[in-house]
Amino acid sequence: MTIALLPAFGISWLLGYLTVRFFLIPQEPRWADLLLRISLGAGVGIGISGSLYFLIWLVRPSTTALVVAELAAAVGLWAAARRSRRSPAALRPAGTTAAAQRGFAGTWVLVAAVLLGLALAASAFVDASRAKPHGEWDAWAIWNLRAKFLVEHDASWKGAFSPLLIRTHSDYPLLTSAYVARCWNYMGATVSTLAPIGLAGLFALCTFGLVVSALAVLRGPASGLLGALLLLGSPVFLWQSAWQYADIPVGFFFLSALVVLLLAGALPEHEPKLLALAGIAASFAAWTKNEGLLFLPAVACCFGAIALRFSIRRIGYFLAGAAPVLLVTLYFKLALAPAIDPLLAQGAASAGHKLAQFSRYSRIVSAFGTELVSFGPGIANPLVTLVVLALCLKPRFGGRLRGWLVSAGLTLAVVFMGYFFVYVMTPSDLAWHLSSSLNRLLVQLWPSFVFFCLAALHSPEETAIMERTKSEAPREKQRKKAARG
Repeated sequence: MTIALLPAFGISWLLGYLTVRFFLIPQEPRWADLLLRISLGAGVGIGISGSLYFLIWLVRPSTTALVVAELAAAVGLWAAARRSRRSPAALRPAGTTAAAQRGFAGTWVLVAAVLLGLALAASAFVDASRAKPHGEWDAWAIWNLRAKFLVEHDASWKGAFSPLLIRTHSDYPLLTSAYVARCWNYMGATVSTLAPIGLAGLFALCTFGLVVSALAVLRGPASGLLGALLLLGSPVFLWQSAWQYADIPVGFFFLSALVVLLLAGALPEHEPKLLALAGIAASFAAWTKNEGLLFLPAVACCFGAIALRFSIRRIGYFLAGAAPVLLVTLYFKLALAPAIDPLLAQGAASAGHKLAQFSRYSRIVSAFGTELVSFGPGIANPLVTLVVLALCLKPRFGGRLRGWLVSAGLTLAVVFMGYFFVYVMTPSDLAWHLSSSLNRLLVQLWPSFVFFCLAALHSPEETAIMERTKSEAPREKQRKKAARG
């Protein structure tokens, strides 16, 4: 069964890699460029394959048709990528110059720390997956349960969104469930725990890879490695990586959209393609979880208003990229999924009454604070580490990325506040709702927040150069004074 799973993952990765290769141009450093394409391509490929699977099952369930469609798509993407104009590396961050590397000697220490952290995280993931191969409650009650319906080749596959499954959110988007069902079809319709375990591990690994590579391209290798260490030092992120929930996947697509948008800001001559790719990533977030339906308009409005300055043409590139998968999501929501979301089903009077109860606000603020403190014990909390890094490296909001960074930060703030007010208006018991979901919502935003913070700071390489220049300035001043005397 393991061997049968390899082509399932391999074909979807190829689809994603070819898609990313069409939209991206080579960057420096080259290792980061390759890692960026591999990590981003894996997630995009999962989105493409999951969407194709759903569309084919809508018409007529057929594994043969699925394989043919994916291979045809791969050939088409390969031809498009071959014909696209190949450009020389256009972005070389200050942290990759030879002078910067000589000025900062700690890169290899960070590399060793990241490798050790990854080994420990992988061991913990394997142990957790062995202990609970079916994942935690939401995995077997929601995501993998629906995958078991979707694997069927008759009309019973539509039971995945039956209104009878009212307690398991049958209105949730289908990307991860459809992808797991697709993998089971590649394995001969064998319902194996290997597929959801592999998917969970792949998204966690690609999130690490995307943080490292994107920061290395935009700021320098040391910034990328620090980003990886912050994720590895976040127990709540590591725990949830093995739960087989859709929160790590949707967080990956949040991160992907922000990464590509900042690349668009750094490479204005390639902006149209990059904006379209960002739209694709944001639409996959919407097709993964309901929270993605909040993220997509938030990122479109924030970047459209600030970074893109209300340019209809530029915003149009983003929306064009998002449109195909967004239409699939809306069709599912409007035509197939039962309208059972309690938050939306409650009346305006009920929601307004909750908004006026200020005691709810204090309870929610307290819960948010408790969850943020639980990200790590004491000074080992990654939020404390971020504060220390901000004090040491100093903000870097100048230059062409200023508006794009402000847009990214505002997007995360809007989504964060959206989550907050969902709790304010929830018709469920507030204490239960907070305890059962808040940590997962914060983990969705955590990789993007780490990326944003480090992208908004000087890199360690730049800081080392600035400190060395500052220390040499008095000696240079004395030397010039002596030369004049």
